[in-house]
Amino acid sequence: MENQNPITIQLAYPNPPPPDDEISLRDLWQRLWKRKVSILAITILAVLLALVYLALTPSQYQSSAMVQIGEVGGQPLESGPLLASQLYNQYLPINTVLAKKQLPRLESVVADKDNSRVLTLESRGKTPQQAQEFLDKIVQQLLSTQQKQYGDAVKVQKTQLEEVQKDYRSIRHQIETPSPLGKGADVPLAAISQSQRLSALSGMLAQIGALQEKLSATQTNPTVVTLSARYNPIPVSPKRAVILVLAFIGGLMLGVFVALLRGLPQHS
Repeated sequence: MENQNPITIQLAYPNPPPPDDEISLRDLWQRLWKRKVSILAITILAVLLALVYLALTPSQYQSSAMVQIGEVGGQPLESGPLLASQLYNQYLPINTVLAKKQLPRLESVVADKDNSRVLTLESRGKTPQQAQEFLDKIVQQLLSTQQKQYGDAVKVQKTQLEEVQKDYRSIRHQIETPSPLGKGADVPLAAISQSQRLSALSGMLAQIGALQEKLSATQTNPTVVTLSARYNPIPVSPKRAVILVLAFIGGLMLGVFVALLRGLPQHS
């Protein structure tokens, strides 16, 4: 019986053609290069529109200053965050819609996180000088109000000190003035009264020392300007460089999109 070898038949099929909607990177680049004029024109148009916007939008310049709230007896005249809120609301226009368009204006008042007595004030104006002059006026008005509060608070502390000193002198005079000794039970009562006066005198000395310490320069200071109002010669708004870069990138992307859209094959 003869051995029969299996016969293998290989069928060759032709490679299927690529689908019509498949695009290679080379074809994509060729389509874009073919429409480079359109892409460039759209990009230039976007940049021109950005330039028109910048020309029509007024520039805003910023000025900043720092104020340290005064204290009396180690206690601030006012709460920093509360005063910051009051100042901002005081100069905020009633019509909040126009608040961001009004120039000059008080842009912000912020209390420092580490030292709430320090306030940073920022204003904006059409020119650097306008922003600085407007902020100077606000700072001077704040100093005037704070100076009155400081004077009243110091006056209260000094009045309290004078009253304690007056009582101290009165009791000391009673101690130093000899009183006629009585007989019998009057002698122990006089000794007890003298001991009470000495004890009160000691307490008053401590109270006088504490009040004098509160009025010392380490615990009592008026409100001062730690950084005078100064302006930035570079406008803070609108941000010209950012707007132009975004316009260029956006125009370029729009041009590429339009070019690819126009190059798509039309299917019936």
